[in-house]
Amino acid sequence: MIDEAFGALLRPSDLIRLDRSESIGLAFWPDGRIAYFNPAYKRHARDNGGGSDFCVRWGIGRNLFDAISPALLGFYQDAFRRVVATGEAWTHDYECPTPHQRQRYRMRMHGVARKALLASHTLFWTAPHDSAPRAAGGRFADRAGLVAMCASCRNVRVPASEPERWVCVPDLIADPPETISYGLCPTCLIDYMT
Repeated sequence: MIDEAFGALLRPSDLIRLDRSESIGLAFWPDGRIAYFNPAYKRHARDNGGGSDFCVRWGIGRNLFDAISPALLGFYQDAFRRVVATGEAWTHDYECPTPHQRQRYRMRMHGVARKALLASHTLFWTAPHDSAPRAAGGRFADRAGLVAMCASCRNVRVPASEPERWVCVPDLIADPPETISYGLCPTCLIDYMT
């Protein structure tokens, strides 16, 4: 799917390459409106529980910034502004686990005619979850009933642990509770703030 104005910025051969890429491709305007996504985007959504209407809910014209956790929004908006202003590509590695495995992606962001941004997300590492705990009752909820989950790696804070511990809980990745509170674990905080 493509916004016609974005399509006008590309050569036909570029669009063919993007559509054939195995990497997840997503383009958007500086204000965050989605302008293009490739078939790999649709496959990724389908394979990760996005539902059959994902590309309608998160398709052309929808604001990408609405999908980014407030804990990470400033980081990404600053990077995106730099790419548009300088024309220099930007790369960032991030973890995006599924309920079944740990995964690391490399996002490469390019400016397109200093008018739009094009991101490719390439899976470069997978591993099974370590012997991950199961979500049992309120085991991961704090005294206020909130479950603290990292907005990046999706690890969950173990309440009242000394020193503070964050663990992967695949059950909570697959079915996050309504009482979830997003922030950054210490590892991701270092990753995003340096």
